Amino acid sequence: MTALPIPSPSQPLAATDWPDLPLGQDDPPYDDGIHMETPRHPFQMDLLIDVMDPWLAARGDGFTGGNMFLYYSRVQVRHNAFIGPDFFVALDVPRGERKSWVVWEQGKGR
Repeated sequence: MTALPIPSPSQPLAATDWPDLPLGQDDPPYDDGIHMETPRHPFQMDLLIDVMDPWLAARGDGFTGGNMFLYYSRVQVRHNAFIGPDFFVALDVPRGERKSWVVWEQGKGR
């Protein structure tokens, strides 16, 4: 069996390269079951989200998330190469809840 390459964010694979891999945010895992380190950790994450979200609401676009998986390519799912930043902001995207951040679905990866 040939090992699949793990693409970099700057060179994601196209959907047609791996048709059997997940298509959107409902397909890959979005929870690893690991709790955050200390009570301070969710407090700081929530504080950042609470500060940024009203600003994004006033803009009418954007998403702020924390402690959720970020997928640059479908191959990450196959390799269990999940990235879960504590906090991130994406500008110029529709507002709304997401289970995970899926770059090929959202169109934004940085």
